[in-house]
This record gives sequence, structure tokens and C-alpha cells, in this order.
Amino acid sequence: MAKQTRLPLQKETTLGENCMADRQTNTVPANQVMVIEIRKPAEDVYGIKISGAALVKIDSAEMKFLTGQSPKTVNSSSDEEEEFGREIETTRNRRPRLPHLKDKKLCTGTRIIYILPIEMPVVPKRGCLISSWYIRLIAKLKDLQDKGDFEGHEQLIQKQLAERSAKNTDLQASLLIERAVALYMQNYVKDAKKIAKDVLALEKRMRNPEVLTARALNLLTSIYKTQTEFGNAQTCVQKATTALKYHDSPVDRAELYQSYGGLISSLLTVGSYGLELKEEAYNSYKIALDCATDPVDKEYITVKMAKLLLGNDEFVSEDDVVQAKKHLDSIEFGAEADNMAVGTKINLLLLRSDQFRFEGNDAMAMEKAEEARTLVKIYDGFERQLASAEKRIHRLSAAEPIA
Repeated sequence: MAKQTRLPLQKETTLGENCMADRQTNTVPANQVMVIEIRKPAEDVYGIKISGAALVKIDSAEMKFLTGQSPKTVNSSSDEEEEFGREIETTRNRRPRLPHLKDKKLCTGTRIIYILPIEMPVVPKRGCLISSWYIRLIAKLKDLQDKGDFEGHEQLIQKQLAERSAKNTDLQASLLIERAVALYMQNYVKDAKKIAKDVLALEKRMRNPEVLTARALNLLTSIYKTQTEFGNAQTCVQKATTALKYHDSPVDRAELYQSYGGLISSLLTVGSYGLELKEEAYNSYKIALDCATDPVDKEYITVKMAKLLLGNDEFVSEDDVVQAKKHLDSIEFGAEADNMAVGTKINLLLLRSDQFRFEGNDAMAMEKAEEARTLVKIYDGFERQLASAEKRIHRLSAAEPIA
């Protein structure tokens, strides 16, 4: 009988006295899972099959310890891995090839006789979440939201709830989440919070409970952060992480890391913790950016990274200003600039104002703040950004630093 061990991929597995010893590492993507199957056909001989870790990186020093040689990196032969790599728009569809280990003695005398090709078993989405009409519907709702057309957004949700959701809990939950996100964006925080909790109550009736509850929990993370209920926000992050652990849903994982980065950023803003958490928040945004597939989402996350770098005078360095400018340039002058979401555009202008202020150019800082205020007044539902723009204008007029 084969022994199977499931390990979260925050750990890298090496072989030692008890055949396996776990070591904490950052060389593999978080929240994926690998399965290690161990067979013992003879004394001091083990057959090991590793699956579920298509994107694992092997530490060269560790491999030298085991075999006396370094691993070679080759293109993956798995069509599934290559497709996954394209989907998340990274170069991670390459993996190290383990050296031939047959008859190589380990430090304890144990021999590995084979390691089979690595695969990526995941829990797929089911039902309406993979249908073409659902994907088009969500894309349309996102487009209306990005344009600031919250009235059209709500009308489409009401129509779909009336026509389709009576016998489809997953669709109902999805539409309710989209409604709650739009309400949150318009600063109707209490209404958004109630709807997100209502979605969690539907969990037992869902076909995709982990994915949909994770979406509600990601929104609740942002809501609790806004209400400065940081303990509840962290609980939501932990629950969402568990829910997505075995699921092939890079978009939802991007949202998870983005909401966690936002939570850490808020702790810096209120001064609860020191500079050491700034890097943690930034790294969380980097993971979110790596997972995101939609250019609009990538722009939003990039603005968040710039906001983190410029968002608190106490922690802003010259290097932060330079890096924030690079982030803002990458989206303002990027290929998708003409399709930028309204909210992202407003935040970009506000951050340009901050960038110019840190560079000592108060005139341009004022100009960008005024551009942001003008854009906010064209659209409904961006009251928080209006307050931010007016705060900058007031303090620049008084020649006072922005807190």
C-alpha cells in the first residue's frame, strides 16, 4: 500500500533520516498542494511519486546535497502546465528536471529508484461558473462597473436574478457578490457587508462553495479593513486562503492576495505596526499581480502597489517615489491605458499628485489633484475619491504635507 502525504507548497521536501523532512521555503507559489506518494518495494529502497507541483522550483544547493550535481531547467512537456502558464501570463510554465537519481546513494543509504513526471491535480469549477454565458455576463458586469455605470450594473443584476437564479444558487451568489462589490465601491459599506454575509449563508446549497465563499470573504476583508476591524479582516483572509487551497482559480487567488495586501497597508496607515510590514504588503500585491489575468485587474493592483509606496509620509523613501513612478508610468502609458477603469484612473491621478509633491513639484501636484476631482464629478459613486482629491487640494493650497 502506498503512503500519501499532502503538503502545502509553502514547504519544500528533502530527504533525510526519516526519508522526508520539511523545510520552510519561499521557492514555491503559496497555497498550492503537492502529493508525495512513497512506495517501499525493498529494504532501504523507496519509490517516490510527486504530483500537484508543476511549478515547483528546486533549490540547487539542496540538489547538490542529495546528488552532487545541479538540476537542469527544461521546457515542460505537459500541455496542461503550459496552458496554465499562459492563463496566468507568467513564465512559470518551465520546471527544473530532476537529475537521474537511480542508484544515487543518499546520506542515510536510502535510494530513490524513480520520480515520475510532476502534474497539477486541482479541483475544477463546476456548473454555471464554467459556462460561456456566465463568463460573458460577469465580463459585462465588470465592464459596467469599470465605467462607473452603477445604475446599468444593478439593472443587469436584477434582470438576471429574476430570469435565471431561482434554481441556481451559484448564479444567485455570484450576482449578489457583484452587487455587494458595486455597493462597496459607492461607499455603501453596511449594505455590502450584509449581502456578503448572506452569500456565506448559502454555502451548503452551492456547487462551488469554496470559490464563491472565498469571493465573499475577500470582499469582507476589504469591508472590515474599512471599518478598522482588523482582527475580523485577518480571519476572513485565513478562511479565504483555506477555501481556495485546492482550487484552480488564479483570478480569485489574485483577489485574495490583493485584499491581504490592502489589509497590511491599512495597518501601516493607522500606525499599528512599523516599516517591516510594508514589504510584506508589497510582496502580497506582487503575487496578486502575478495571478491576475485581466489587464484591468492588473492596472488596479499596480495602482495599489504605488499607493502603498506613497501612502504614508513616515515610511516614504526616495527609492519608493522612484518605484511608484515606474508603476504609474507602466499603466498610464501602457497598451491598455485607453481601457482603464474610471476608479483606477482617478486613483492614478491622486497618486500622481502625491508623486509630484514628494518630488517638490507642488504645481503639478495641484494640477493632478484637480484633474482627479474633475473626473470624480463626472461620475456617480466615487465619493471617497472626491474627499481624497479635495484633501490634497486644500493641503497643497496651505502648503501643508499630506498625512
